[in-house]
Amino acid sequence: MSAYLDELAALLRAGGVPAEQAEATVADLASYVAETGGDPEEEFGPVGEFAGQLLAARAPETDATGATEWRWTADIFTDRQMLARLGDQG
Repeated sequence: MSAYLDELAALLRAGGVPAEQAEATVADLASYVAETGGDPEEEFGPVGEFAGQLLAARAPETDATGATEWRWTADIFTDRQMLARLGDQG
C-alpha cells in the first residue's frame, strides 16, 4: 500500500501540486484504504492513471467572462483556485 501512495504523492508533486496538498490528499486516500481494507490499486486503478485524473481536475477552465451561470466540481485542488478566479471576475 505505501509504495502506491508514495508514488502517487511523487507524481502529484511532479505535476505541480504543492507538497502540502499532495501529502494531505495521499493521507486522505490512505485513511480511506485503511478503513475499507482494500488495495489502493483495486480502489483507484493504476497509480499513473489515477494521478493523471487528479491532475486533470486541477487544470484551469476556460475564461468565464460573460457567463451567466457557472458550474464546477469542487475538490481539494480546485476549490480555492476557482473561488479566487470567480472572485477576481466580480
